[in-house]
Order: sequence, then C-alpha cells, then structure tokens
Amino acid sequence: MDTREKIVIISLITILLVSIFMLSSCSAISKYEERSYDVNEEFSIIIINADIEDIIFAPSTDGKCRVVCLDEKKLTHSVSVKEGKLSIETLDYRSFFGKYFNFGKDENKITVYLPQGANFSLMIDTDTSNVEIPAGFNFDHIDIALSTGDVNCNASSINNTKIKTSTGDIRVENAYAGALNLAVSTGNVHVNDVACAGKVNIRTSTGDVNISNISCSELSTQGSTGKVSISNINATDKVIIERTTGDVEIAYGECGDLSVETDTGDINISGVKCNNEVKTTVTTGRVNAEEVTCNSFSSTGDTGKMTLTAVVAQGKMQIERTTGDITFYGCDAGEIYVTTDTGDVKGSFLTEKIIFATTDTGKIDIPKSTVGDRCEITTTTGDVKIIIGE
Repeated sequence: MDTREKIVIISLITILLVSIFMLSSCSAISKYEERSYDVNEEFSIIIINADIEDIIFAPSTDGKCRVVCLDEKKLTHSVSVKEGKLSIETLDYRSFFGKYFNFGKDENKITVYLPQGANFSLMIDTDTSNVEIPAGFNFDHIDIALSTGDVNCNASSINNTKIKTSTGDIRVENAYAGALNLAVSTGNVHVNDVACAGKVNIRTSTGDVNISNISCSELSTQGSTGKVSISNINATDKVIIERTTGDVEIAYGECGDLSVETDTGDINISGVKCNNEVKTTVTTGRVNAEEVTCNSFSSTGDTGKMTLTAVVAQGKMQIERTTGDITFYGCDAGEIYVTTDTGDVKGSFLTEKIIFATTDTGKIDIPKSTVGDRCEITTTTGDVKIIIGE
C-alpha cells in the first residue's frame, strides 16, 4: 500500500468517525426531559452555578418557588436548600466532545419561578449563558458573573447590583439599585430609566455605553474603545468619563462636577448644568459645548477644533490647544484665558471684557474696553477677533 492509498483510507475513516459523532450528537438534542423542583423550605439567598444553560426568572402564579430544568442523561441539575440558601447547580458528566460540540445548546435553560414582592439575595455564576430577569422582582442584592452571554436585568436591588461578563451585552432598565457596578470586556452596556441611591460605575474594554434617564450620586465609566452616549442624567456629586478611543456625547442633565477625557475622539456636551467644574481633555478630537452653565470651565487638547456656544462660567474659563481653532458664540465667564499654538481665536462674549491679546503671526481685532472682566488670549500662529454682546 503506497502513501497515497494510506492517506485516502485515513481520510475516509476520519469522515466516518466525524459523521457518527455528528449523528449521535444530533440525536441527543431530543433527549431533554423537563424536571420541576418544588421548593418548600424557607430561604433568603439564591445561588446558581450553571454551565451552558440560559437562566430565566418568572413570577410564580401560586406564590411559591419552583425551579424547572431541562435535563439530559449526562447533564442534570441539583436543586436544594441548606442553611437558608437555595442552591441550583449543573451536574455535567459529558465527555470532552459532548461539552464542546453541543448541538442542543438552544434548549438548555433553567427557569426560576419566584413570588413577586419577596426579598432575596441573588448570586449567579455561569460559563456560557444568557440571564433574563424581568421587572417586578426586588432583591437584597444582585451579583451576576458570566464568561459569555447577555444579561437583561429589569429587577431592583436594595443594595448593590453587580453584573460582569467577558463577552456579551448588559442591559439594565426600569430598575432601582443602592449601587450599580457593570463590567464587560467585549460588549455594549445599556442603562435606561434607573434610579441609584449611590454610585454607578461602568467598565468596558471594547464596546459602546448608552445611558439615559438616570439619577445617582456619582457616575463613572472607563473604557478603551467605544462610544459613550449619556442623556438626561442627574448626579448629585460628579460625572467622570474616560475613554482611549471613542466619541463622548452628553445631552441634558445636572451634576456637581463633570470630567470627560478621551485620547482620540470628539466630545459633545449640550444642555448641562454643573454646580462646580466642567473639564474636558482630548489628545486628538473636537470639543463642542452648547448651553452649558457651571462655576468653572477648563479644556486642554493637542489637535482639534473647539466650539463653545452659550457656555457661561461664573468663575474662570481656561482653554489650551496645540493645534486648532477656538470659537465662542455668546459665551461668558468671570475670567477667560485662551492659549493655542496654531489656530484662530474668534467669537463673541456677552459682557464687557478687558482683553489682552497677542499673536506672533496673525491679525488682532478686539474691542478697546477699559471696564469688565479680564480676558487673555495668546496664539502663536493665528488671528484673534472678538466682539461683545452677541
């Protein structure tokens, strides 16, 4: 037998084995059996350790707790109550191929029926699962950790709601939390209609963050790559946004301090009232602010245009740019300091200013006023043109 014949025989045997395996795996899809576990013992903590099952919560119709699982021969579940803890655990006796070539994944699920109004602590730890918790449930605290999967949480928690997934989306809506901590490596985060008594922290590596209609004491979000969109926020303390690459948009809201930083990306702020400081930092990107009121306003950046419209600071406004035009439309502040190496500075201020302007290469056109607040404008290469009252 020559080498070519051996290769053909080995290939045929391989195809035969794979076919047998595929058929046996496919035939296993229909072997799921629904098993229901009535929970009559009292408990205050729910602990779920699952593998590949989706986890769904639903209100019970009889006011009792019940757990429904889909079992198969080598993938079963244990449901028990010990020391006030309801434990739901996956018992996985499958082979290597059975685990990693599971063609019946879509049928794997655990459904937990709970009486609405009851107060439990919830802890979920799974490998590859989706978690669905509808509105109407109130927990003492929620702690969910996934490797791969989406989480939709409409439930409230008296204390902390903590959700972490490596790959997947997180959505929290129509809920209350004492504190909210969300983390995802690759995936998007959506937070909508949420009231939080304490701090909200959102961490992503790659993914967008969308936040709307939220109240909290403090909001902070950190991420490498992705867009941040925030609308209708009320933070009694501060809002901190940090991105490496990605645009940041903030529309309508009120907070104590606002700090936005991105290396590469545009920053857009509109309709925001800050009781203290507004601070923006960008390496490469444009900054646009409109209808913003604050105590002080500061912005630093290397490359990018800056446009301020109806931005009013009670105290100091300080702007620094390396390359980029700076334009004001109907802005004002107690003191104004503007510095740019390459770029024009132009626009209008609402009240009289004593303006000191210098440029190495460019024209200067400013009002000659002897009354008003101090304004200093410095540009190396660029024109300076300022008017008052428009």
